[in-house]
Amino acid sequence: TTTKTDGGPGATRTMSYTLNAAADFLLVRVHWAGSTSISSVTWGGVAMTSVGGVIRSNGDAHACQMYYKTSPATGTADVVVTFSGSTDFSIEAASGYSGVDTAAPTSSYQTGAADSQPSPASITAVSSVVGDLVIIMWPPHTTAAPTAQNQTEDYRVIDGDTFLVAAGGHAD
Repeated sequence: TTTKTDGGPGATRTMSYTLNAAADFLLVRVHWAGSTSISSVTWGGVAMTSVGGVIRSNGDAHACQMYYKTSPATGTADVVVTFSGSTDFSIEAASGYSGVDTAAPTSSYQTGAADSQPSPASITAVSSVVGDLVIIMWPPHTTAAPTAQNQTEDYRVIDGDTFLVAAGGHAD
């Protein structure tokens, strides 16, 4: 299950999330706007590890980044995202997964976004093997979300200008 929260400006964002007892992997996706970076992401006060992200600084400074925790404590706890300064807005999404190889939970990280593009460039192939989960996310103010084979959309936020503020999904 994916839980999403979104809001206005701030340097710290807190989201309550309930992690299923069977989950052995927690993934947090963060989208934000503003000339700042993420200082830390925690689950129940325990630091999470960055998978990677992208910052589009083509005048708007929109970004997205993923964090994970293997073998996290289950139940309800807060996901706390701390930025290096105040953001214009941020959106956080948390998802729990079970059956993850906790010794090697992530492999290659690929990005298709570049400063000169209004939308993420398409990545035509992502290396994976049977049983892999491919996580997909888009930076804020993208004009259209790319699609993937066997993709499931987890969340989508659109502003009044019909720009995709944030979206994320997965493909198995």
